[in-house]
Amino acid sequence: MRHTYNDIAACYNVRTAWATLKLGLELKNEKYIEGALRNVRWTLGKQQPNGWFSSNSFSVKKNPNTHSIAYVLEGLIESYALVPDEQVLSAVVKTAGGILSRYESRGWISGEHDGNFDYLGSYTCITGNIQMAGVWLKLYSILNDPRYLEAATGMISGYLHYHDITTKNPGLRGGVHGSLPHWGRYAPLKYPNWAAKFLCDTLMQLIVLLKASTFRQKDSSTGPSVE
Repeated sequence: MRHTYNDIAACYNVRTAWATLKLGLELKNEKYIEGALRNVRWTLGKQQPNGWFSSNSFSVKKNPNTHSIAYVLEGLIESYALVPDEQVLSAVVKTAGGILSRYESRGWISGEHDGNFDYLGSYTCITGNIQMAGVWLKLYSILNDPRYLEAATGMISGYLHYHDITTKNPGLRGGVHGSLPHWGRYAPLKYPNWAAKFLCDTLMQLIVLLKASTFRQKDSSTGPSVE
């Protein structure tokens, strides 16, 4: 497999397919569009009946973590937003909904899972969890299921406690741990810049949803709904 990380054909690359699909639609380039949708179909073919995506590790010697799992779900749900396909949405719901149920019952998500979504680590991957919260917010906006909104807001508020914006150390201010505890197996003892990026993305999603909800409430109290 050429031009992929560690030469692995991985499901998480569907997040790149989403970008290719968006570009293809903007340029009206059928080659880009079909190439992206072909990757989406390939990814769906890797999903197991329980929602697990095989071929989704950054290394053949490592377990998939929530960062790579969330990458898949982000790529699929954003592709669905561009080219609606109920099969794609169902695939996202199967996986994201299953992880949601585990979060609701256990109160946390392990950084690594096996093919049955059993927890393989005692640490949690903050980066992947923040991404997962973003996927839950998107599902809430589509399905209007309050479970997704409640879980996402709970996840986000929990991690804001670890988002240090007061330290005088400029190298740490605004950073987000890779793992919790900090020495967990995902980016141990590091503050990956993409973790802060995903936190900003998810916070902006939440703000947009909350503003829209406030607008609907005000509108319904003063006149007919605009929906």
